[in-house]
Amino acid sequence: MEIIGEAANHLSDTLKEAAPETELRKIVAFRNFVTHEYFGIDLELLLDIITQRLEPLRLCVERLLSEYFAE
Repeated sequence: MEIIGEAANHLSDTLKEAAPETELRKIVAFRNFVTHEYFGIDLELLLDIITQRLEPLRLCVERLLSEYFAE
């Protein structure tokens, strides 16, 4: 979660605009929370993210890679 959030924080404006369906600000905010809260993390929220939200994010990343970085 930390690495995903850190990567999202460093995306170009072009890529951010190309993925309006992805809540990048929330991803970055969650990264900051996970990094600094240690024991205050809601495990149900984390489980929801892992089981429900990573797959749509993966699909979005794959789409962006194919559109912007295809050979």
